[in-house]
Amino acid sequence: MSIKDVFGLNEGAKVTIRGGWVYRKRELRDKIFLVVRDGSGIVQAVVNKADANVSSIASKLNIESSLVLTGTVKREPRGARWCRDSC
Repeated sequence: MSIKDVFGLNEGAKVTIRGGWVYRKRELRDKIFLVVRDGSGIVQAVVNKADANVSSIASKLNIESSLVLTGTVKREPRGARWCRDSC
């Protein structure tokens, strides 16, 4: 699935994005935020550091790292303002 396909899904849908790469990364005390992009768009992934297996992998990712991202769709209207017309 490409990132643009995610925007047509309902909140709560399970998705796997293949062929994406890390565009930005920010680590906080309890979360890791990954901005992931592919040729079709941009999406943000939030990794909870309480999940030791996933957070240990996410913390090792660098900018431009390619990845397969699996998760659950959650809408965040505050973060989508810049994307409404182009995504």
